[in-house]
Amino acid sequence: MSDLLVISRDPHWRQRLQAAAAALGARLWGARDWPAGLARPQPASSGMGILDWDAGATAVRAERFRKDFPGWYMVFAIPAPGLSAGDVAAALAAGADGVIAQDLTGLRLTSQLRLLLRRSSAQRRDCGAVSSAGDIRLHARSCEVSFRRRGRWSPGRGLTRKEAALLSVFLGHPGRVLERGTLLETVWGEAAGRVNGEALDKQVAGLRRKLGAHGRRLRTVRGRGYRMI
Repeated sequence: MSDLLVISRDPHWRQRLQAAAAALGARLWGARDWPAGLARPQPASSGMGILDWDAGATAVRAERFRKDFPGWYMVFAIPAPGLSAGDVAAALAAGADGVIAQDLTGLRLTSQLRLLLRRSSAQRRDCGAVSSAGDIRLHARSCEVSFRRRGRWSPGRGLTRKEAALLSVFLGHPGRVLERGTLLETVWGEAAGRVNGEALDKQVAGLRRKLGAHGRRLRTVRGRGYRMI
């Protein structure tokens, strides 16, 4: 089941999306305002969010969404009269992963929503993990890392398999102290008993360098292991 979050002041638009989501078997949360109007329970750890396009508040909305819902696919809903190539480009530049026209109804809306949900699922499959702040993204299959800067994802340096595995563990446990033994077992598996602590330290040091300024968030906890803040 797909998770869908809709933030819109247009009740008719929310109702149309509710009907389309139900037809696709998607679980939908809706609110007029955000974050105050967002009902509990909170959405799952990954899904797709649709936000009304508002040129005056787009940057703020995008940054807040990325912070509150790291790893989610973000779509801006744009009124049909404004659905020009320029507005679409501006929405994507502001951080949206996709756009949808607000005048769609019936089968056209269901079809477009299905396409966006498929793209959302494809992104999650390719994305091994996203930081809790929504500014670091690991592509597990390709061992690549990206950083969000000014609403856009920028590629970082390629990681080794071990560095990617370590980053995946750190991103999956933000703020938690990960014991050295736990990291060795998770990353090296059955070979952990034949790997010494120096090998782990070298991999962490290499990961720090490739994370650039974000590497400072990877802290050493003396006598225990590491944690990422």
